[in-house]
Amino acid sequence: LLWEFKDVTDEDAVGGADQAESWSRPVVARIQVCNGACDLPSEPEDRWVAIFGGGLPENPTNTSADTAGNWIYVLDIETGRILYKRGGDGIIVGAVPSDIAVVDENGNGLIDKFYFGTTAGFVYKIELGDGPFELGLDGRIQDPTLDPGRYDPFQVFSTGGRPIYLEIAAVSVPKLRADALV
Repeated sequence: LLWEFKDVTDEDAVGGADQAESWSRPVVARIQVCNGACDLPSEPEDRWVAIFGGGLPENPTNTSADTAGNWIYVLDIETGRILYKRGGDGIIVGAVPSDIAVVDENGNGLIDKFYFGTTAGFVYKIELGDGPFELGLDGRIQDPTLDPGRYDPFQVFSTGGRPIYLEIAAVSVPKLRADALV
């Protein structure tokens, strides 16, 4: 066992731990990062990561009141440290109990985007692109200076309040040059 992960921080200040009971299986994928600015010949470097949702609260309401577990995590598999953590109150509505659908749009082996559903009935998309991603002093992926919030999740669909507990599958439709969500 290299490490275990438990996030008890309250980054959105709602009065409880950010991570709930994690139901989602971690998706293993590869990204490229730079420790600071990507200006050295040795940069960027490949990192294998685990991607998963924040989980389901102990007493879920299946509404926007589910403020625990409404986060997305990307951890460095080698160290167990958080490389990406986004969500919380005002960004992701509802908890994220389901598996995350990861897409490598151009087939280069690096993740480009991912999709997930919430207990409040929303489908979200995170559009990362290929990177490489600059890591800040906290060791996390930073938004580009001129584009704050660039890597934040955004809503792409609503079920009208019906909770989503299962993984959303992303299927490539080459004829349309787009992804279909199932």
